[in-house]
Amino acid sequence: MDVPMVVKVSIQRISGQELELDAGVEETVAELKTRLTEKCQVPLLCQRLLLQAPPPEDFREKLMLVMKKRAAEILSQLDVHDLYEMKAIFSPARPMYQCFAVVYRLIASCPSVKNLQRRRANPRSDPGPGWDVLKPLLCSDTFDFIRGLQEFPEEVVQAKVQERHIHQAESIAQDMGGTFTPGHQAKFSKASQILCEWALISIELYKTWAGKEVSPNLEDAFPLSLYSIGGELKLSLLTDVEPAFANLSSDHEHVLDAVQALAVLGGNCLDRAVPALVDKLKHWEQTIRSAACGSLKHLAQQDATVAELLRGQLGPCIPHHRPKPWPASVEIMDVLVNLPGDHLHTLSWLVGVMCFADPDESEIGWSYFQRVEQYADAAELTGLLISFMKEEDIGDVRELNTFLGHVVKNPDVRDAQGMICDALAKVAERSDVVIELLAKELAVTQAPFQRARAAAVLARVAPREDEAVVKALLDDLSTSEGEHLLLMSDHLASLSPSSHAQILSGLRAELKRRGGADCQAVIQRVAACSGSEDQVISVISSYLKNSHCFLAREWPASVVTALDVVGPAASSGIPEAQQAVNLAAKALCKKMISGHEQCKPPLLKLATKYGLPDGLHGDLLKGLRQGRPKAQASCHAVLKESLNAKDVSLVLDVIENDIYPATRCLAVELLPHCSERGQCDVVEMLLRLAADEDVVVKSTAIGVMGQCAHFDAKVCEVLRRQLEHQDAHVRSAALLSLKDLELEHDQDALFDAVSTCLDDPASNVVHGALKCLESLLDGREAVICELASPLIDHGDATVREAAVALLGKMTNEGRREALNALKAAEGRTWPESDALVREAWDKALEALTST
Repeated sequence: MDVPMVVKVSIQRISGQELELDAGVEETVAELKTRLTEKCQVPLLCQRLLLQAPPPEDFREKLMLVMKKRAAEILSQLDVHDLYEMKAIFSPARPMYQCFAVVYRLIASCPSVKNLQRRRANPRSDPGPGWDVLKPLLCSDTFDFIRGLQEFPEEVVQAKVQERHIHQAESIAQDMGGTFTPGHQAKFSKASQILCEWALISIELYKTWAGKEVSPNLEDAFPLSLYSIGGELKLSLLTDVEPAFANLSSDHEHVLDAVQALAVLGGNCLDRAVPALVDKLKHWEQTIRSAACGSLKHLAQQDATVAELLRGQLGPCIPHHRPKPWPASVEIMDVLVNLPGDHLHTLSWLVGVMCFADPDESEIGWSYFQRVEQYADAAELTGLLISFMKEEDIGDVRELNTFLGHVVKNPDVRDAQGMICDALAKVAERSDVVIELLAKELAVTQAPFQRARAAAVLARVAPREDEAVVKALLDDLSTSEGEHLLLMSDHLASLSPSSHAQILSGLRAELKRRGGADCQAVIQRVAACSGSEDQVISVISSYLKNSHCFLAREWPASVVTALDVVGPAASSGIPEAQQAVNLAAKALCKKMISGHEQCKPPLLKLATKYGLPDGLHGDLLKGLRQGRPKAQASCHAVLKESLNAKDVSLVLDVIENDIYPATRCLAVELLPHCSERGQCDVVEMLLRLAADEDVVVKSTAIGVMGQCAHFDAKVCEVLRRQLEHQDAHVRSAALLSLKDLELEHDQDALFDAVSTCLDDPASNVVHGALKCLESLLDGREAVICELASPLIDHGDATVREAAVALLGKMTNEGRREALNALKAAEGRTWPESDALVREAWDKALEALTST
């Protein structure tokens, strides 16, 4: 009889719809279900196929053959090396150990397993033998173990397998629940996955052999031909949603299929499907969350009641009752924004995401908010936003100051209150109710931080000089102090320029309250009231005239800020500002001389920008003569920036009469800053000092002579004689001053003097001579190249660096000789080790070789 190659499949649905398909004899039940998923729109997980007629008479024998074949196919995938890998495991994971225990119980009574130990399990341990019993099966008895697995089906047929061992194995498998599946066991090892699949088919094989009645249920892995009669198969298709709910457990491998199935079948049981899908919106895996989101959106499109069920499950997101930890907000927002009706509920979640979620999710919430807010009532939405605005109480007002300042000046800041501020500004674009409700939040009965936040938003959305808002802010300002006063004055100033007088009055009182301590922020706020310049100068001047401002610990920053405000006014000749600046300068000078180094920067800034008042230079010179090194250095730095010609007599008096050489040297260094070039009394003083017995005074005077004197034969002669002085510092100072005087008048004489200095034993003199030659290259490159080349090998690194740099400046007749000298020196025995010399060398070669 010919065996049919095609199975005629007739399927009848419970609705009465009939479907006919042709299937190959080797096509499995699972493959048929996959085809039905496309044709009948029934999720694979929820399909139940039942035989319409009893199975054929030889069904048991055919089923046994199929099961035996399936068991053999599974074992063919097991490699002995997969079992050897298990030997290295000291303590396996519990599900994997239990899987091996099930297999052990199945083959425990098989005669083919010769060396299998039949040790009873410890009643206090897990079911099955200990790992020390299972390990030998995997290593020394591996082949007996595999042979036992292969021969198990035949030994079942031959009634050699004991029923109690099958029951024990089945009991362990039932206790394992969802962990005894091939998919779950694959997480641990390939061997445990294969053995789990083998154990499941083997248990069914025994049940089929031992059972009096054979179950007509269609198994997914079996071919359709097993159930057909004469090449025909009649089936009934039932749609069962229960498998979808059963597979929603978070540790089940089919949870994704279950979520997708509810999108199709959940409409028949919305009261169960919606809560289950909402729960999956909070799943840890993103693919599950996305699938749940898609299923809910699909159900909402099919049935309007889904929106109310979903909102009931989520509840409103209010400040005092929000989910913790925060759920997957992106998927929740994606569902809510597509729901019809009750936009306020959706917006409560969007605002909650903006305030409490991660920054990236907050930005997504803000984008959704801008799409949805236009559909909600403005008053209700504003009330919702204000409830969030009042939720987070920041205790330290300084933190509010930094935060709210950014909110007003930089709308791109994206933190919780910044989001709320942006949201209120968005609603205010279409309704004035925002201003009305926020103005009520300025009542003195509200907490200060709430009033400050409301004022920050009003500063953005309220119109200029709005009567109600300005009045509320002025009432608040009259009772405020500290940082809250600064906040409210900032917002009031941006809203009402006409209120600057009241603002300055409050800030003046705040400066008095602080008594000079931590006043920089107050002064900055005062300076911002540019519309009332006279009052600003009056307030700052009063602050500078207050002696307490120089006693506080933070006073330097405050005083500098105040001087920046009134300094231009003092330069313009405003008497009150001049008086304040003079008082501040005197106070700074007094404290600096007494040892406060922090006074030096503000006094320097004052001297540089606006100059110092008359009489202060005398005080600074007194500080210079006190002998304290730090005070002397500070006074010297300020005097260099502020001295003028009428102070030269004071400086000469210090040089003439002070008994300390160090003080006299500092005073000598001030002469170029307070005298005109060629001034007779200054030059005479320097010539006298050039003959002084103290070498330090002598070298200092000679060093500034080139900056104070005109070109004069007498002065140049004195400097030339000093080139032969025994002290190197004197010789170096004389050389540099001679260069300043003769460079523009007698370059030949200067060149002769500099050339002789190249043979000086002191490195600083040679270094100075090389620097001088850089100004004398014109027409002398060949000679200078010949003089400088030997100094490439000088013992001092600074001299070598200067010599190389000088050779690199050759541009005409000395260029080739300089390049040859540098290249010749590269091959010397001892290579250059100083980094600065190497850097100068590279730059010189680059300059000489460039076209």
